[in-house]
Amino acid sequence: MEKFLGHHGKTPVAVRKSVYERARALGSGAASSLPLNDDLVEWVDRIAVTPSSASDDDVLRLKAAGYSEDDIVEITEAAALGASLARLETAYRVVGEA
Repeated sequence: MEKFLGHHGKTPVAVRKSVYERARALGSGAASSLPLNDDLVEWVDRIAVTPSSASDDDVLRLKAAGYSEDDIVEITEAAALGASLARLETAYRVVGEA
């Protein structure tokens, strides 16, 4: 996980960690009130909840807001990682309760 959220990326660590935490909360079914730049909220929420609805127009909006392709990839990775780990933990909990 350090590879995605550590100092190895081009996107600021604080941004990637905020994205990860927001997506993790959403992936577990909780509402997220974590602070995040307004221009990222829709993208992160979409990736965390309904990733198949992401479109080229969404990416173009992020580019227009000043995010580079590297930023968009890293932000998407952080969101997908947070949401998927939350779902995995939920699955482990459900299996453990069965």
